[in-house]
Amino acid sequence: MRIKGIIGFIVVNVLLSVFGFFCAEGMTKSVIESLGSSVVGAKVELADVKISFTKLSLKLEGLQVTDSDDYMKNLVEVREIRFQLGLTQLLEKKISIEDTAIEGIRVGTTRKTSGKLSEEDESFLGQAWSKGQDMISDELQQLPARQMLKGKEKVDVSGLVDPVKLTAPAEFTKTQTLINTNSQNWNDSLNKLNVTTRAAAIKQQLATVNLKEKDVRKLKKELKKVKKINKNIKTLKSQVDKTTTRIRTDYKAIEQAINNVEQAKENDYQAIVSKLDMKNVDKSEMAQLVFGPVWMDRANDWLYWLDKYQKFMPTADEKEKKAEAWKRIEGTTIAFPKEKSYPAFFLKKALLSAGGAEGELTFQGQVTDISSDPVLTAKPIVISAQGKNPDFTLAGNLDHTGPVSRDTFDLNMTGIDLKDFSLGKSSLLPGKIASGQAEIKVNLVAEGEELTLDIIIRPRDLIFNPADIPEGDAAKEIVTVLTTASKKEAQKPLKISGTLSGRKGERLKLKLDSNIDQLLMDRLKKMLQTRVDETKKMVKQRIDQLINQPKKQLMGQFNQKKGVMEGLIASKKSVLTEVTSMAKNQVSSLEKRIKKQGVKRLKDKFKLPGK
Repeated sequence: MRIKGIIGFIVVNVLLSVFGFFCAEGMTKSVIESLGSSVVGAKVELADVKISFTKLSLKLEGLQVTDSDDYMKNLVEVREIRFQLGLTQLLEKKISIEDTAIEGIRVGTTRKTSGKLSEEDESFLGQAWSKGQDMISDELQQLPARQMLKGKEKVDVSGLVDPVKLTAPAEFTKTQTLINTNSQNWNDSLNKLNVTTRAAAIKQQLATVNLKEKDVRKLKKELKKVKKINKNIKTLKSQVDKTTTRIRTDYKAIEQAINNVEQAKENDYQAIVSKLDMKNVDKSEMAQLVFGPVWMDRANDWLYWLDKYQKFMPTADEKEKKAEAWKRIEGTTIAFPKEKSYPAFFLKKALLSAGGAEGELTFQGQVTDISSDPVLTAKPIVISAQGKNPDFTLAGNLDHTGPVSRDTFDLNMTGIDLKDFSLGKSSLLPGKIASGQAEIKVNLVAEGEELTLDIIIRPRDLIFNPADIPEGDAAKEIVTVLTTASKKEAQKPLKISGTLSGRKGERLKLKLDSNIDQLLMDRLKKMLQTRVDETKKMVKQRIDQLINQPKKQLMGQFNQKKGVMEGLIASKKSVLTEVTSMAKNQVSSLEKRIKKQGVKRLKDKFKLPGK
């Protein structure tokens, strides 16, 4: 099942093995095991290493490479690997392998001890493509429809209602700021009017008015004085009224902002439940929902080996950057011309073959032009292999001769036995396949930092054990569809295809589809609708829990500040009412006195003598 990994591992270990040629046998064994383990992600072990300096040969015996998916099995086991080196290149401290023989290759053999690395060893593992792949895996697990199809489990509403993604809390913050800013402005604007001080000054002015004056002319003068004071009172009152109007307009703005919180809450609810509505589920989501995690697991194998290989093979640009970093500050190196120059390590050709027992994997292949400096050799690495049980062809071209690398792989496999094939941990798929076969086509193109990986899988005659099927109607429906669609007599044989593309270190884009997407969607929609309705109620309750209490507190805070401000406005207006009343009374009193004194004056003026 993992022939791609076998070829990649052998190529990498050829490099690692020869690099240790000049070390003692024990050190060479240790280096190969250590570095090999870091490449594979599980234990790599050698029974023996033999170095002959007289024959210029290196022999590795009993190579075991653990399967990182099953630590009690070997991904590959090789009885013997022999290398014959060129003398001329060795004299130049360079390694050129003239002949290679790899014998006794077996896959899937049982180990006597676990091949799991210790935690310390695992800390050195990693891959450059993992960031983008992990992002997609997380997204697949968080698909709303996947949440809805978790058998008898309750839907994880907390996962659907993420407080960080809600818009209502942002409205809270905005409204809170509005309340705090405005309440301070309200105080400042009222205090700026100096109502109390100005009213006290008005009272003092009114206290100086002589209401008992008998002279009409003087009374009129006093009346004029009071009217002037009254005019100032009206100006102050107008200023207070305008300020009060502005403040109460702010009240309405804040009340509207609080209402916006309620609208934002409703928008949040609609945004979440719209994802749950099965009317909006596109059939393309079905493939991602059902096959996404399994497909990504297979794709990750390719990304893993691609990353490991690329670290060993520099491009022209990478070579130039490395040379620049080591450029000497002083001195000049004079290089004498040579008729032919070799890289530090050069494997011209390696023949690969394995002939197992009947029913076991057998294959033949070759790898050419592996070097530590492909720019110098100007030759890409070419890999070709073909075999049986299962039938496969593999072709690879790894070109790092130019400024930008271009790596391509094409793998075609037929007759793959799916017995006990693991489908990973899924709430929608069985844990493994009881029996069945498959065809797989893989095409990988990695050009510089850009990647495109296409995988097409055609399963046949799938059978699942009931004990391996997860609980829940959804898993049973999916198994029924897969079993029916994979039968030989099916009108449209089951086909699952996917493309993974993107840039290294960034989020990769995944597109998956199958020819049963529509059928899956139709059968799952009916079953899901009841759970959708129940989940909508739970989402509403969860949002209410997150929003209603803070909203109530916000409203309480606003009403408290509004109450304080209304009390302050009332006290200012009370002072104005008092001085207004005083001025009004004085005007009335003076006008009456003027009238009275005027009548008296007329009577005195026209009074007849003797009367």
